[in-house]
Amino acid sequence: ELTFVSEEERDCVFDILCDNGMSMKKGKRKSRYLLYIKDSTQIEDFFAVIGANKLAFDLMNSKIFIRKCTKRKKYNCNQ
Repeated sequence: ELTFVSEEERDCVFDILCDNGMSMKKGKRKSRYLLYIKDSTQIEDFFAVIGANKLAFDLMNSKIFIRKCTKRKKYNCNQ
């Protein structure tokens, strides 16, 4: 979630991100204007676009870890 003081700032960043292939949603909470992403794969892409590659890889690794734990849990329950 990205928070902005003005709608113009939010819309400017929205346009820049859309030009880079990102699809974000707009929102408003109280006096703040928001951009947000719900899909974790798009969040990874966002981190990569802004140059936060370590965060992108950390998110990918945590998703892999969760999948492995889920598979292990299912396997153990079936025995």
